[in-house]
Amino acid sequence: MCLLVFMDKNRTAPEALLRNAAQNNPDGFGFAIHAGNKIITHKGMNFDAVYDQFIQTRKDYVGYALFHLRIATHGATNLDNCHPFYLGGDKRSVLAHNGMLPIEEENGMSDTRLFAEKILPTSGGVTVLNDERNIAELEKWAQGSKLVVMSVNKASRWDYVILNERLGHWGDAGSSDEGVWWSNSSYKSVYQRYFPSTYGYGSGWSVTSTTHKATDDYYVAPDEWQYQYSDDENLYWELDEMAGDLSQYYSESPDERKKLRRKLVHRFTAYCEPDKGMDGYHAMCYECGGFHTMSSLDLPPTHCSYCNACMNCQAALVDGNDCCEWGIAPITYPWHVVVGDDDCETDLSGDDDVPELRLFS
Repeated sequence: MCLLVFMDKNRTAPEALLRNAAQNNPDGFGFAIHAGNKIITHKGMNFDAVYDQFIQTRKDYVGYALFHLRIATHGATNLDNCHPFYLGGDKRSVLAHNGMLPIEEENGMSDTRLFAEKILPTSGGVTVLNDERNIAELEKWAQGSKLVVMSVNKASRWDYVILNERLGHWGDAGSSDEGVWWSNSSYKSVYQRYFPSTYGYGSGWSVTSTTHKATDDYYVAPDEWQYQYSDDENLYWELDEMAGDLSQYYSESPDERKKLRRKLVHRFTAYCEPDKGMDGYHAMCYECGGFHTMSSLDLPPTHCSYCNACMNCQAALVDGNDCCEWGIAPITYPWHVVVGDDDCETDLSGDDDVPELRLFS
């Protein structure tokens, strides 16, 4: 599902951690640096080449920066689908993303590329983010995805915006990655895979920019492995990391975070199984037999996308009813967004299953 890294001014993510991330997210790389009156970008399929260019550029430009490492989930694995992307024809604004947006692939274009080049520009471009109501609406519509937009466009209110910032985490104060925001934990170590392969605003203000918070990590004791129903250790730890990220978003209390994390990973492993020979897993609904294929690091659904049954107790989801007290908002995956023809219009209202995107002008 990729890794998106954002860096404060005068901060650079440690090389060793980016190299870990590159092995886990090997399908293309790119960076963007805010250089005052321009955005400097570079993309490539070779990590060493992109990283070397990033470090050389960083010596001269120490403004806000982002670095993206891709796992191909939507769209072809090629340079065209590497992040970041310009917002339509606006070369002063770029966007990068970690997650899966509710957008169907079109002609080999990834979901992020479609959003950056077609959907957001026709909705008003970077100025849409000047209204905090639109930021909140986009965070909700993105369904757990994380995005960073950087801009030197004078019409933009912010230098950068982090959508769903709290679903990621900042490095510890005093650590080598202080001032670095990570969209997930796929940089911490190299996974053994079957197959290689809130919000923040710029201009000096962010929800966590003054007190960067690290993840509330803990490890499951050996006697708790009896709760692991998956036969794959790597998937278990990926689910555990995702449960940790969710617990940070939904609770401020360290004790409550630990409780929520334990509950979520217990439930996730009850219905998630690895896909042998593929970089992902599947979740099975025991009510209708619905088979949900997930890419690596995607959030497991809490409710079936086909019949809306709870993945834990099979009760129907009605008006957001939390039958099993998940402690988080329901997660489903209605990947249906219709992108229009040459005029690039979008239709998000014709299907009840589609999360409707309503932006304020």
